[in-house]
Amino acid sequence: MSDLTIDTDKVAPVEILAQFTRPAVAWTYAGVWVYESAAGTLVAATNTVYGERHGMALRASVPNGAITVIEEGIVDVGDALANLAIGAEVYLSTNAGLLATTGTVQVGDVTAGLASTTADKLLHIKKEF
Repeated sequence: MSDLTIDTDKVAPVEILAQFTRPAVAWTYAGVWVYESAAGTLVAATNTVYGERHGMALRASVPNGAITVIEEGIVDVGDALANLAIGAEVYLSTNAGLLATTGTVQVGDVTAGLASTTADKLLHIKKEF
């Protein structure tokens, strides 16, 4: 499994189809994958602990600070997807809050965004597979 390195300064929503906002349990950064715990707070997710509602945090937050989470949509994650092909699947990592190129829980795939003659690689987050 290869974890993706997401530059927190480059995380930017392109299209939001579903989102929710909750307080974070701990320090959280943009690009971290989180889930809503039974207590209604956001916790870093892994491929074995990810809850019913989960997605990518759009910004950083201190503990108990509110974070908006994209459950479904398209997000620019900088160069994190540069080495992946369009259509490549993206998974939850075994490492808390990270995404990976292989795994058991798929959360999205790589899609193309055309702002120039060369396609940008964007993360297409999906609620259901």
